[in-house]
Amino acid sequence: MQPVLTQWPGGEHLFALPIGQLRAVQSACNAGPMQVFDALRLGSWRIEMLESVLRCGLIGGGTDALAAKEMVANLMDARPLLEFVPVAALVLQAALIGVEDDPVGERDGAMNHPES
Repeated sequence: MQPVLTQWPGGEHLFALPIGQLRAVQSACNAGPMQVFDALRLGSWRIEMLESVLRCGLIGGGTDALAAKEMVANLMDARPLLEFVPVAALVLQAALIGVEDDPVGERDGAMNHPES
C-alpha cells in the first residue's frame, strides 16, 4: 500500500488503501480490487465504486470516517461524477501497484555517460 497525496474536487488530501480499507472497497462493490480498477479504467464503473474507493482512501489516509463519508457524499452530489474517476483510479493504482516517483533531473545510466 502506497499513500498518495493528490488534488481532487475536495482539495488536497492524502489517500491510502491498506488491506483493511481494500477489503471494505471489495465488500461495498461486491468486486475484487482489480475488477474495480479495470472498471474505472475502462469506463464500466458504478457509483458505489467511486464512492467507496474515495471514502476508504480518505480514511486510510487519516481522515475521520464520518468526515470522509460526508465529504465524499457532499462532493459527489455537487460535482460531475466524471471528475472523480481519475482520482479513484489513482488511489486504487497506488494500493495495487504503487505510483511512479517523479524523478528530478536526468537519469544516470550508460546512455547518458558514454565511456571515452
